[in-house]
Amino acid sequence: MVGPVQPVEPAGGWRTPGSTPATVSPRRRAPLPRTTTPGTVARPMDYTPTLQAPVAPPQPPAPTASPQTTAPASAGESHLLLPMFACLCFLPAGIWSLIDARQAQRYAAAGHDDAAVRCVQNSRTVALAGIGLGLAVAVVVLILALNG
Repeated sequence: MVGPVQPVEPAGGWRTPGSTPATVSPRRRAPLPRTTTPGTVARPMDYTPTLQAPVAPPQPPAPTASPQTTAPASAGESHLLLPMFACLCFLPAGIWSLIDARQAQRYAAAGHDDAAVRCVQNSRTVALAGIGLGLAVAVVVLILALNG
């Protein structure tokens, strides 16, 4: 059986000559590299900021107008005819469509073209749904009345 491992003492010993067991000498570190030549005084680095004009970020390309993104609610156009017809076919959808069409006119007058386009598209969708629902109900009622 092998006994406990004892640490091997370095060639120079654990302590420097003349030290007592209570005081152990600190480990020596390698000298730091010199940043200056002998006989000169170290100075802080000279930093003079240069004034440069700020660089503007690149401009995004101009958006191209597609047929659906043009402002349909311009001053000369009225989008109230389809909602009025929707009121005759199915009143709740027609009223909703009229409110959206009128809101689109307000947005167009204020210069908010994106909001005006959105309102006109919503108004048209609701009006067409109301017209379709109203005509479908009318056809079902007509068929039931003729077969009745």
